Amino acid sequence: MKIYIAGPMTGLPDFNRGAFFTLEQFLRESRSEQKHVLLNPAVLPDGLEHGDYMEICIPMVKAATTLILLPGWEKSRGAQMEVAFARFRKMTVIEAFAPELCPPGVHCDEPEVHRITRTLTSDMKYANMKQCTFVLAEDSTDLHKRVLMELL
Repeated sequence: MKIYIAGPMTGLPDFNRGAFFTLEQFLRESRSEQKHVLLNPAVLPDGLEHGDYMEICIPMVKAATTLILLPGWEKSRGAQMEVAFARFRKMTVIEAFAPELCPPGVHCDEPEVHRITRTLTSDMKYANMKQCTFVLAEDSTDLHKRVLMELL
């Protein structure tokens, strides 16, 4: 599976790279037998304009099959564009939540988990993150639910 990580960056300390790299590491160390290709925009260099970043990131989203959203994505103009593009392409869109993923200085509420969730617990080998809840977006199909179960 090819996974693009989306979330807030602009205006946050170090462009919120810590959250992007934390989620990337967590996914790499997950119990999934299937190895995923992780597309992480936090690896891009500093110094470009917002439009330049989007010119790079939209093709990254296009190459992915799944979009995983960091907390606070709804406040990010770029992440909103990425989500709109992913939904247009009928990609799987998943919200990730763990306190360690919340942008600095921003209170994050856990997403509504009445949809479909799966929690990874402390038997993971990642020192800082004890659990991460993944929630499929409201417009998810049964196929998307099966993809999520395969992911985790």
